Amino acid sequence: MPTTAARNSTTRMIPALPMMLAAVLCVMSAGEAAAQDGGPGTLKALKIRSQQKDSRRKHPRTAVNERSAAAERMLEQERLPVPFPVAAERLQANPPRPLSICYEELDRPTGRHNSILYVRFDSNNRRLGSTISLNPEGSVIVLRDDGKELDDRAGDGTYTALADLDLEDLDEWQNIVNEAANGGAETLRFDGRALVGSKRVLEEEDRDNPDRVRLPPSPGANRPIAPADDVCRSGSVSSLPPVLLPPPPALDAENSLLIRDLSVVEDPTRTYDPCSGIGTPGGKWTFRYVMEQMANQLETGISAAEFTRRWLQQWEFDLSINFHQVPARTNIVQGIIDPWEQASGGPGQPLNLDEAPFKLVAIVNRVDLRENLAYGAGSAGEARLVFGVLNRSGGGCLMMPFAVIFEYGIQKDNCLDLQQWAAEWYDLSNLTLGSPAYNAALESITEQFVTAGANPENLPNKSALNQIRTNEIALDAPWELREFKIQAPGHYDSGHLRSVTVAMTPDLSFNLTSTLTDFINQNETAIVAGTYDVPLSLPSGPPFLGGNAPTPFGMFWDGSPGCGSINNPDARHNFSLTTCNGCHAGETATPFLHIDPQQSPAGLSGFLTGITVSDPCTGLNRDFADLERRKIDIENLVNSPAFPPCLNFMPLRQPH
Repeated sequence: MPTTAARNSTTRMIPALPMMLAAVLCVMSAGEAAAQDGGPGTLKALKIRSQQKDSRRKHPRTAVNERSAAAERMLEQERLPVPFPVAAERLQANPPRPLSICYEELDRPTGRHNSILYVRFDSNNRRLGSTISLNPEGSVIVLRDDGKELDDRAGDGTYTALADLDLEDLDEWQNIVNEAANGGAETLRFDGRALVGSKRVLEEEDRDNPDRVRLPPSPGANRPIAPADDVCRSGSVSSLPPVLLPPPPALDAENSLLIRDLSVVEDPTRTYDPCSGIGTPGGKWTFRYVMEQMANQLETGISAAEFTRRWLQQWEFDLSINFHQVPARTNIVQGIIDPWEQASGGPGQPLNLDEAPFKLVAIVNRVDLRENLAYGAGSAGEARLVFGVLNRSGGGCLMMPFAVIFEYGIQKDNCLDLQQWAAEWYDLSNLTLGSPAYNAALESITEQFVTAGANPENLPNKSALNQIRTNEIALDAPWELREFKIQAPGHYDSGHLRSVTVAMTPDLSFNLTSTLTDFINQNETAIVAGTYDVPLSLPSGPPFLGGNAPTPFGMFWDGSPGCGSINNPDARHNFSLTTCNGCHAGETATPFLHIDPQQSPAGLSGFLTGITVSDPCTGLNRDFADLERRKIDIENLVNSPAFPPCLNFMPLRQPH
């Protein structure tokens, strides 16, 4: 269920929901929003009247109660969670998609359970065994499709378990969904990253199709108990609608998702400007503090100055990464290293991190990149610090076309912990942006992932850093993305940042080749579904992942002999969009930087704020408005009951 903070928020829960459902969201195109009154594209507003919650229906079910008691006794004998049926695959990262979820209140709750949970999956999904372990709120729930305990029929795809659900919270949420559906409310809908228009909260076909979402039955309904393959239509069962409601106007992306206001990123108590000398050296949002925490000298013996110098020196030399050649970009010396050494006391002196030519330009919440934590501990997404790089050569101090993104992994144990983490970001929208209270609250969030020891299992540095990504054309042409990770114990450069393969992006030499055509065609289903990975090497042997991502202007990924060689245009688009260079160029009509440090405050791409882009092969128009997608995601994450709605979440599985 929502956290205490979430319940007390002035912009959330029942008093705020009329405003939330009445919000009119419009599709932004080419960086502008057009207000329309009436017409087929206008979203319908809905007023929700105050009402008492309907009392929950209770039906005598002696047989179910007897079986639930027996199941409870059996569960008490189980000391360990049932293992996942597929050991080689984490369901958190690639969960099965539920066809339907419903629950039934027990007439006589047991000591630890008050409900029966039914989850229906595709019975032909061979990844699933006869039991599935969930751990959504700190205790194990064992879903069974083995014909034992409460499960009626083995192998039919309907899994059953005893659970302890927050029925009051679910009732409140169901009432809101019912009101929205009955009033014809609409919300924006996304297919992956693409905005595909608006849709009613529940379409008419959703109400009648047992494999789609339905409203709960009317109070007092007295329908017979349905067979196992249609249990969600039983008169005593409430279906869980996997719907998305629009966020309220009070939820501000600039406060809670992508923070770039100068009153925050230039806060003199937490940042430092080496050009003007204004600020606090070593403040909690300075480059110096970030590198000191990452190097963690007490654990590694590596000073932050040496840690930083070793990282920068990698641009000085040609590298071989996954057997692909990554050419040096030697302008790093005269553009960054030499002026920094000069400001630090001269050549060969340790780098003075207070003179670092790096300036904070944005703090970013990427909880939308999370895994499905109904299945247990895993990724709660990322949190990011974006720095721009200053050119201080010749005594100047100009921002270069060079962004450095520190991407920290957030680990949580379950859906409830995830919801509490998201609520911390959400609640920032209750505070005045840049006020002392706001900046203090934001610092309490950033300290959870920046500080040394934030991830004790990530040896040797114990940093929560997943990777650093750099996007630049300041050192050479064309634009280039690189990725750096701290090396583990046993590596010759253990504890230091090293350039590694770029996520989900082949070496550029594979573009416009029959090899890429074959890869996309052979993996079409997984690519369209967003469940694929770009392997280190192809099955035939050639190294595939690239060591960098050069990005000529407007580039996109395609096979040979060009457009039309790939069977499914959507597969081509999805593959290209998921790559580093495709996302930063032709697939999103972005002139490379999604967050541009050369503007003040940092500029945002149309992909983030709203843009229509023509497919470079088919000419099909696609709309993007990624910050709107992230707003809808965090609104529903924070304000839906923690479980079982989180079971419906399908991870994005994209690095950007």
